[in-house]
Amino acid sequence: MEKRQEKVLKCLVKEYIKSAKPVSSQMLFEKYHLGISPATIRWEMVELTDSGYLYQPYASAGRVPTEKAYRFFIEKFCEPRLSPTLEQKIEEVFQGRDEREILRALGRLMSLVSRNISILFFEGEVFWQGLSYLLSQPEFDDPKESLRVIKVFEELYQDIYKNDDKEKEIKVYIGRENPFGKDENLSLIMGGLEDGLVGILGPTRMDYQKNIALVEKVREILEEM
Repeated sequence: MEKRQEKVLKCLVKEYIKSAKPVSSQMLFEKYHLGISPATIRWEMVELTDSGYLYQPYASAGRVPTEKAYRFFIEKFCEPRLSPTLEQKIEEVFQGRDEREILRALGRLMSLVSRNISILFFEGEVFWQGLSYLLSQPEFDDPKESLRVIKVFEELYQDIYKNDDKEKEIKVYIGRENPFGKDENLSLIMGGLEDGLVGILGPTRMDYQKNIALVEKVREILEEM
């Protein structure tokens, strides 16, 4: 992919993650100062669409990233990091609590920060929070979509007990890559523990940079516990 197309794709993905609305060439021109004209941005978006990185949900609309675009964005541009304030809040959860209280508090904090579902599977117990946060996202306004989300979550909840993957590497399953329930509108970030896992289930346009860092930080601290 050419550098100019990379810049357009990076900005488009970032904008869609924030807005959940199809992104136009005019919006990218006005907001991201790419140094090229709206017509040139539009042309690059057509090229990216033909290459499978973008799609147009309906005529005259802007473009939306595909699973391929999110994968490229994560591998090329994602730099997972948390603010020092948030890291401190996570570490404070472990002070003066027993194990179950820690897991519940971690789940609440993860779901609040990500606005997605947090999943903690630790020593045979599963703790989760945030279904209401996830269902409040604009892509799930349709009741049929909400039901699909609940179905995927139920499959994940049931299958998580069978998961014996002890790999510590953070894995990101985008859309239909999710082994626990394939849905193009949902992504799963998961990090393995010796006796469980840490995960976040959210929309495909989730903030991968923040959520990957969040899973990694919680996983590291639980390993030390």
